[in-house]
Amino acid sequence: MREVLGLVAYLTLPAIGFSVVRLREVRRMSLDGRLAAAAAAGALTVALVMSIMSLAGLTWSLAHILPIFGAICLCSVVWVRAASTSGTVHPETGLSALLTCGLLLLASYGALSARMTSGDMNFFWVPKAVAFVRARSIDVAFLRNPDYYLMHSDYPPLMPLIYAWTNIISIHFAWFAAVFASILCLAAIVAIIRASSRDATGTLLAAAVLTYAFGLNFVAGGADPLLLLFETLTLAALTFLQDGRSQIILVSVGLAGGVLTKVEGASFLVAVIVTLIFLRRGARSIAGMVLPSVVVLGAWIVFVWKHDLLDAYRIGGKGLYLSALPETIILLVGHARFDALWLPWLAPLAMIAIGPNRRRAMVPLLVGALNAAAIVYFYLHDPHPAFWIASSANRTLLPPLLALCVAGAASGPMHVEVEAKSQKVTLSGETGEAPSN
Repeated sequence: MREVLGLVAYLTLPAIGFSVVRLREVRRMSLDGRLAAAAAAGALTVALVMSIMSLAGLTWSLAHILPIFGAICLCSVVWVRAASTSGTVHPETGLSALLTCGLLLLASYGALSARMTSGDMNFFWVPKAVAFVRARSIDVAFLRNPDYYLMHSDYPPLMPLIYAWTNIISIHFAWFAAVFASILCLAAIVAIIRASSRDATGTLLAAAVLTYAFGLNFVAGGADPLLLLFETLTLAALTFLQDGRSQIILVSVGLAGGVLTKVEGASFLVAVIVTLIFLRRGARSIAGMVLPSVVVLGAWIVFVWKHDLLDAYRIGGKGLYLSALPETIILLVGHARFDALWLPWLAPLAMIAIGPNRRRAMVPLLVGALNAAAIVYFYLHDPHPAFWIASSANRTLLPPLLALCVAGAASGPMHVEVEAKSQKVTLSGETGEAPSN
């Protein structure tokens, strides 16, 4: 029963974040894309609300949790229903969609058979979440305990807060629901790419690459799938959406969720900011996209600083060892093989090379390149980075790989044709009339 209740808790996230469906371009997405965007917004909402409850001294109990999130769901549904409707653009379906579903089923088997379980889940994320649930709040005393130093007291709180949310609903922690939630993240990632790019071939390639990478790197139950979901929402909004308001809100949700999920989310934020400046986006637009993430990350850092919990975010530390640059690059390139002769990287690159819409791939390519540079930069803070690269490189390379997959979908040969069709649907949906011949 606990697993059923835990799964129900994860499945309520789209209802909690349903308000994003009011955005014009989200309403035009197919159902899977709308649910995926709402799930990302719901995860961020749960983390923010539970953090505010903790700061306000309001305990995490069913008597408090259920009315608050029930009210959020109800208000979101009412607000969305009050919005005007527009034509939904359905991506083409067929063999590619069937194969994509087959890959997700294969990933589900890998997760539910415990073949993909992340070690960080067992020794990092779940112990934090259970400690928080027992304290009915963010447990500062637990984070201060020197016995738990390797859990990193100042690590972003979103993942343990999501686990705490599901633990409260299921009474006892639901382990298999937690590992399956990573497959739900994978499905949401694929859905966002499919619904925003409308490129069946690019979506299938992304599903194949990410399913393989998830299995190879044992990420089920860890924070990486959730981080990649937020990053996918950000990249898809920047790459495919034309409506400025929809783009700003979805990017702000993706960036805020990313910085609250893992430390690597901060480097992704910097990569996006540099990309936006390079593309000469307006200052007001950039501020709208990045300010919420800067505020929530700053608030978390102030919280951990106030309670003397600074660790990973501590300013200073080791210097930069440029002498380690050759070794770092050689080792990273070796790990990037992913036991498949670099095919997970070469396949999207080949799609970009032959695709007719390579220009649109610039945004995810630039973000991915900057993210890769940030990975090298952080490893250079150790004169002998071999151990850290061996223990973490396969996971830290996932965001650049994701960006490459999004770039492949953006440049795919089907995208231009389907996009032209979508413009007709938009016209008919907004005016309520059939397009004139």
